[in-house]
Amino acid sequence: MSTPVVVAVVAVRLRGPLRRRDDSLMGSDLRELAARWADALGDPVQVTVSGRSTLDVVLPGTDLNQARLVIARLRSGLPPHLSLRTGLAGVLPDESLDAARERAAAAVVAARSRGRWSVVVAAAEPPRHLRVAPAPEDG
Repeated sequence: MSTPVVVAVVAVRLRGPLRRRDDSLMGSDLRELAARWADALGDPVQVTVSGRSTLDVVLPGTDLNQARLVIARLRSGLPPHLSLRTGLAGVLPDESLDAARERAAAAVVAARSRGRWSVVVAAAEPPRHLRVAPAPEDG
């Protein structure tokens, strides 16, 4: 059996009086948060800034239930002016990390509509716009 891997896409938002019109953190703040999470989680976890207010977290050796616990642990250490919305995707057999990240990104969009602290697990099938059409049959 292969080792499970989960990709989390985490949207970080400002709350309360510190909230800005675009609802995003400053780049240096997001990089600092990514570094703190990487230190807290240790190797071989990867935490990278992937957007203006988004972090990607790759969790090798972690299943979806464990990933939810990891996100809850990270959330508990946040200052009160931040909130998270998270999309999770377990990497499927023969799936690339990029493809799993796309599924997790689609899940984070759903999490945003459910409110702060939401965690949504991606469907096992890639979003419709990422599906590859079958090759036409010869004949």
